[in-house]
Amino acid sequence: MTRTTITAALLLAICEPALAAQCELSTLVETSPLPTQKLLERDNLYLRLCRLSDGNLVDGEDRSLRDRLMLYGMQSTSRRMFQIDDDLRRNLRETVTTLGYVVEADGKVSYVSVINSSGNQRVDQLVRYFAAGRKMDPPTLDGQPVRVFLTTRCGATSDWVLTCTVPRAKSVSETQ
Repeated sequence: MTRTTITAALLLAICEPALAAQCELSTLVETSPLPTQKLLERDNLYLRLCRLSDGNLVDGEDRSLRDRLMLYGMQSTSRRMFQIDDDLRRNLRETVTTLGYVVEADGKVSYVSVINSSGNQRVDQLVRYFAAGRKMDPPTLDGQPVRVFLTTRCGATSDWVLTCTVPRAKSVSETQ
């Protein structure tokens, strides 16, 4: 799948001029199973969040940062359980939801958005709820605290474990 490039003119229209260089999309982002339209949505979400953070946001899927970005798996946190009926369990097992979110410098997950829906609003809501309640070890770039934008694919296994795959980080599991 090819990555769509955004021209400098479009970047200047999206980001403030002072932030254009900081909010640039890398062409070195990991390949994604997302369709082209969803990749554009992911990129637009990243640019919007970058602009909101005054350019202080790193794309965690940028391969050029691979050796400089320290990003560890999520820590478990307690969340109130959702009521999961048989229909929702069946849909969880058969679908995958892709989320975009920011890992703050303190490790808290924020700005969780659905990039590619599972097709079931209740499944998307459940996955988003659990992702928003997680916390990662604080990320660093060249040893300095940093905010990181990531995408995650979440689905459930047959034994009812919600599994989220985070690029370059350990897998995350939440028992249902």
